[in-house]
Amino acid sequence: DVLLEAAERLRGRDDIVLLTAGEGAEFKRLVAERDRRGLPNLLMLGQLPKADMPRLWSITDVSLVLLRNQDLFLTVIPSKIFESMAMARPIIHGVRGESLDIVLDSGAGLGIEPENAEELAAQIVALADDPALYAQLAASGPGYVAKHFDRKVLAQRFEAVLAGMAETGD
Repeated sequence: DVLLEAAERLRGRDDIVLLTAGEGAEFKRLVAERDRRGLPNLLMLGQLPKADMPRLWSITDVSLVLLRNQDLFLTVIPSKIFESMAMARPIIHGVRGESLDIVLDSGAGLGIEPENAEELAAQIVALADDPALYAQLAASGPGYVAKHFDRKVLAQRFEAVLAGMAETGD
């Protein structure tokens, strides 16, 4: 629903199109509501094969990571943030908790209050209208994710922890 509201606020911006991929429980209702409101700036592709995702990422400028404003999501870390950073796509992050800390620490994204369409639309406009900000956020992601979240690096760290525990008998 926050995307519908943001699309409504961005209706006059011909240079901004919101794009979703995937089908959640509310997909059919949301598509019907988008059509009822007449929002051509919100494309909802539905479920796509994983093989199509690199092509989809190649046509995006910004990654939106949006979850409901619930305590349940405080410890959730959406994997999309790592893909976004690695592909130098700035993130607009509408999730509280640990994942917001990662995005802000990386310098690769902007935080908004979850479920706040006004803030979402404002940050989309900020990135569209400020090429320097966009470039700064985009450039911050790849190095950060390679340094802190590369699977090989994480596996080596985990292996070292296990080896240390085996040596001490913990």
